[in-house]
Amino acid sequence: MIEFQWPWVAYLIPLPIVMFLLLPKAKKQDAALHVPFYQSAYTYEGANQQANKSNILRRLLLILTWLALVLAASQPQWIGDPVELPATGRDLMLAVDISGSMGTEDVELRNKRTTRLRVVKEVVGDFVERRQGDRLGLILFGSQAY
Repeated sequence: MIEFQWPWVAYLIPLPIVMFLLLPKAKKQDAALHVPFYQSAYTYEGANQQANKSNILRRLLLILTWLALVLAASQPQWIGDPVELPATGRDLMLAVDISGSMGTEDVELRNKRTTRLRVVKEVVGDFVERRQGDRLGLILFGSQAY
């Protein structure tokens, strides 16, 4: 369903007609170039009909342009049925230290001495694999956070 954010803008549709009726007509200025036979050439039927057709087309295009501008200014929006999102997942952020101290081999993993960072990789990897439907974020920090 289409809904208009600003439906009151539709009151501007008759504005060009009101302006035409209220404002005074512009004074006719003489052309800069005077052609002595222009009036006689203009009265020919072909030139007069062509001017009328182009004048009607020009006015029709101006009216359509004005209507399109007013329609766009009213901000039409497509409003559909609400979409239900599943709320089963959790938002999780993991912070992992990657400083130089994590290279120390003082932790045992599977009865073997290894670095702290290797243990964190194993534990976090297993943890991430078991997260179904959760959204995970990772913050790595040492001298700076990444």
